[in-house]
Amino acid sequence: MKERSIEYLPSYYEGVLEMEETGRMADGLWGQWLAEKERWFARVFIQTADQTGIARFEELWGIPVDRLLDTEFRRERLLNRMASRPPFTRWFLAERLDAIIGRQQWKLQIDHDDYTLILESGVRLQTWHDELQRCVMEYKPCNMIYIFKPVWMTRGRAGETVGAGDITYNYTLGGAWRIGEGPFVEISNERVIATAQEKSITPAWLETMAGAAAQKAQQARINGTHIITEFQSKQAVGNAVVVEYLLNGSLTDEVSLLELLDQEGSVLSRVEGYFKVNGETLVRHTIEIEEGA
Repeated sequence: MKERSIEYLPSYYEGVLEMEETGRMADGLWGQWLAEKERWFARVFIQTADQTGIARFEELWGIPVDRLLDTEFRRERLLNRMASRPPFTRWFLAERLDAIIGRQQWKLQIDHDDYTLILESGVRLQTWHDELQRCVMEYKPCNMIYIFKPVWMTRGRAGETVGAGDITYNYTLGGAWRIGEGPFVEISNERVIATAQEKSITPAWLETMAGAAAQKAQQARINGTHIITEFQSKQAVGNAVVVEYLLNGSLTDEVSLLELLDQEGSVLSRVEGYFKVNGETLVRHTIEIEEGA
């Protein structure tokens, strides 16, 4: 507090030791009360609540209180639960998937004939994977089967830079010169003709790059240990590299790291993500080759 309570008392109390001490104690208690009031008010809202406030909201929503989890994740999870309101339409589910996974980071297919809902995406953390499962299971019709397909979508960029320079020959046949006095050839007056920001690569060449990159992948490594050499698909689809392989539950029941390797075992791509393997699971890597700096 900037102001002291004794300032509101009559002036003849100034300098009286007993009143000064009483005022100082009152100021401390008043400051504590104000701080507690602000703390209580912050706990009323999920966006500003501390650990205690978040725990109260979790108890209200029936979520197990785990203080070891990241506080921001617990806050976002609560906001996601509060946003779970009908009507449960495809567009409403799409809005929640954007919030949890990110825009253009997932693909949803609904097969009405087979009563199947298929979600293709990649989730980075186990906590968000579990929240995604709960979210979809709550929104989907009870007569539809939910299938999660782990798909990891990344982008590679290709850029063309063109430069030119003048060639100068320092030594000529038939002339007098000393070896080592200078380089045989010098390039001077270098200038940039085109930069990578300019669009110069044709779609056909981007597709050729994607085809070459697809053939480079020869192995998949799971969780840094398990090696897979048989691919369901390894091809270029337009300017995108698509690599697919099967994972069996007997190999592992949880995945947190996916890598694509070349023939020598060098890492081509590395994805840290999480999903559970239920029976046989198809994993798809999609790498788009785009032009740009």
